Amino acid sequence: MNMEKKQLILDGISVTYYEQGTGKTVIFLHGGRLRALAHEHLLYELAKQYHIIAPDIPVYGESSGPGELWTFKEYADFFNTFIKKLQIDRPIVIGYSLGGGIALYLSSMNKDVEKLVLIDSAGLDRPTGIALTRDLNRLWFYASHPQYFPVLLKLLKEFLLFNKKHFLELRKINQLRDNALNTATDIEKIKAKTLLIWAKGDTIFPLNTAGKFHSMIINSQLSIAEGNHDWIFMNEKKLLELLHVFIMANDS
Repeated sequence: MNMEKKQLILDGISVTYYEQGTGKTVIFLHGGRLRALAHEHLLYELAKQYHIIAPDIPVYGESSGPGELWTFKEYADFFNTFIKKLQIDRPIVIGYSLGGGIALYLSSMNKDVEKLVLIDSAGLDRPTGIALTRDLNRLWFYASHPQYFPVLLKLLKEFLLFNKKHFLELRKINQLRDNALNTATDIEKIKAKTLLIWAKGDTIFPLNTAGKFHSMIINSQLSIAEGNHDWIFMNEKKLLELLHVFIMANDS
């Protein structure tokens, strides 16, 4: 079963998104320097039980970008319009890393969001250290854990695809990402039941960031996974188990 590729024009931006499955609607927002199809197998597995919608976040993948610097608020406004355009009722929103910051703000402004899942999410603290140090730490992790070498190859492929497609826009995209990461969110406004899933060894958004989220989001629970910031590519089975339990909870 392949994800069905679709396109939509919203506010002058062409957004590419992938859709498949039936049941509860789950919107999945990917991380920075990635695209929705970086998680194709995860989306495929989720689509066996749910109605999955996975957009390329504007300026990533095959979606075009804004003509100005956006914050998480502008991204959330955009996806709020996206939800209304597709007439999605009571969505479950999952956000990973950069996508988590968008999901966070979206849930604070859209009271129809039924449940929220934040995976090693942006939106509260900036990434630790400088970018080069973060990348070196990740390379050291893979050098120390050769069993995850296929994940490194996958991420390198995504990195090369991203840089090839956006070579002439890299400065703008980096500015856009950094501008979004500088913004705070109205976390106290989130009423949706929230699941925080965090890697114990995340050196980009460390585990203490998850603790802050957990204390600030009233209706939240925290699950801790093994691995680094990229753990969702390493232990998809664990992620799917956590998502299924959370999504289906209290449905009877």
